[in-house]
Amino acid sequence: MPKRPYRKLRLQLSSEDQEQVQTLLRSGYNSARVLKRIAILNLLDKGESAKTVSRLLDVSPTTVRTIAQRYLQDGLDEAIFDRSHVSKSPHFYDLIKPTSNAEVWRNGSPLPRA
Repeated sequence: MPKRPYRKLRLQLSSEDQEQVQTLLRSGYNSARVLKRIAILNLLDKGESAKTVSRLLDVSPTTVRTIAQRYLQDGLDEAIFDRSHVSKSPHFYDLIKPTSNAEVWRNGSPLPRA
């Protein structure tokens, strides 16, 4: 069965989403899966094709198209965070919320107490 041709995928992030993507890429506080999804959106926004993005990031073209469709339909949070965990996943502003050293080192421990 011959492969069906795909139409060219065009994705343009809003200026607010571009800023959030850049901040998330620089933050380093995300899982590899989330960072890969952010990188997919970033490269698509720069005009790369789904095939090129899939080669650069070692994912399937279907994955690239799925992430792009989720962004176009549901927005940035839905595209980069797992759907089954969206209510549990932190959102953009939760990821960059600064914490003070006092919060991190309370009671002499760098780890939060349960």
